[in-house]
Amino acid sequence: MIIEARDQQSAYGRKVISDHLSAAMAKREANAAIYVSKTRAGLAKEIGEWAEGNAGAGRWVACTHEHLRTAVRFLLMLEQLQRLRGTAREVDGASIESQIQRIRTSLGKIKNIKTKATSIRDGANDIEGEADALRSDINDALSELEMALKVAGKRAEMP
Repeated sequence: MIIEARDQQSAYGRKVISDHLSAAMAKREANAAIYVSKTRAGLAKEIGEWAEGNAGAGRWVACTHEHLRTAVRFLLMLEQLQRLRGTAREVDGASIESQIQRIRTSLGKIKNIKTKATSIRDGANDIEGEADALRSDINDALSELEMALKVAGKRAEMP
């Protein structure tokens, strides 16, 4: 397994990540890879905080650094499952698939929650920006009003 860690500000999508990890796995003779981004900004919207895929050499996961430990455990578990299925050992496939789906469903829910939280934060930042602009507009209007009243007061004092 290889881990490629990046601190990108441009968002990479599924194709770019898959191509990159495919080349890295081939070079290092690995059969699994993780592309970990320091922030959400380094991953395209289609990736979110977690995405899975297959490259020529094997499975990959792209995620943010918060999910790195989960990605390592997940890929190791999938590899172990594949080995068990390759032997004559009996494997409770339904139970295992159920747990894998549970993990994927939970990761999808996390992705949705984080997306909504980001949207809320962006909305709150927009509202705060509007309030700051209005406050500035009010201060400018008060300054102009004060200046106009000073000029009017001086004219009234003149004989």
